[in-house]
Amino acid sequence: MSKDFYKILGVKRDASQDEIKRSYRKLALKFHPDKNKDTEKKFKEITEAYNTLSSEKKRAEYDRPSGQQNFEDIFGGFSDLFRGTGFDPFESSKNRRQKTRADVKNGDVLAQISIDIEDVVYGCNKKVKIVHHMFCQVCKGKGYPENSPPAECPQCDGHGRINIRKGFMSITQTCPQCEGIGVVVVEPCMSCMGMGCTREVDVITVKVPKHIKEGTRLRVSGMGDRVNPRRPAGDAYVHVGFKNHDIFERKGLNLYTELEIPFSLAVLGGKTSVETIWGRETIQVKAGTQCSDVVKLIGKGVPAKRDQIGNLFINMLIEVPKNPSDQLIELAKELENHGA
Repeated sequence: MSKDFYKILGVKRDASQDEIKRSYRKLALKFHPDKNKDTEKKFKEITEAYNTLSSEKKRAEYDRPSGQQNFEDIFGGFSDLFRGTGFDPFESSKNRRQKTRADVKNGDVLAQISIDIEDVVYGCNKKVKIVHHMFCQVCKGKGYPENSPPAECPQCDGHGRINIRKGFMSITQTCPQCEGIGVVVVEPCMSCMGMGCTREVDVITVKVPKHIKEGTRLRVSGMGDRVNPRRPAGDAYVHVGFKNHDIFERKGLNLYTELEIPFSLAVLGGKTSVETIWGRETIQVKAGTQCSDVVKLIGKGVPAKRDQIGNLFINMLIEVPKNPSDQLIELAKELENHGA
């Protein structure tokens, strides 16, 4: 009959590691051979129990019901059936985890540019800064020198996961020491400090097509991260925003601006020119135009794809001379006499 290590240490089967350790220290002091030579056998028994229960892996095997074998031992022979297919469903989680890490996909990165509203009309070329991570050229992305390979993680015995006991429950979680990889770097690469990659900044030119919509992401193939040299590089996505304009206020595809006209033009009416993102345009000012009247120019706003285009709204302001001449003062008095 197998020994009851829990009974030997005087702890319950759901005891925590701290409880097991405290019980062992107490019993070890009591039955140490230096104090009493007759207790040597008992001391070895206590030590054997502690060595088993203090290891998560050994404790799990000890707690397994008799006659129940390890899953990998039962199905180990069946892996031959899948040889050559590239996948072994009965492969150990340790080996599969490390293979998965070696086959990790390189990530994408995000950059931003801001363009003028005029660039939406004609399109443009813009320089953009791309910040991405590239595999270290010294260690080839491994994070360690060739002569100092990583060692099996001592905390999880290379499995990448550990069992945490909380009362009657046993919870499996990612190993905090190796972060689920199963190995730890003993001597890190001095070039990348064990990261396996370095941060690089490239400046490239991006072609912004005309009639682009605000918030569009332009894809630049192959300019993303490349921390895994065995896989293609990720992509860079450039987010396109619009700058605030000095003259125009934008709301959706519509633009809004102000135009100051002489008092005489407001009274008599006539033609004048106004700045638009499409160039200068001639507009007709109606006689008797009031301050804050709005003139609408159809199709002179922001363009978009699918033949969509906004309008330009012009808020009319009447210019009043700050230092009127004597002649203007006389004319104003004459207008006043006529009730104007």
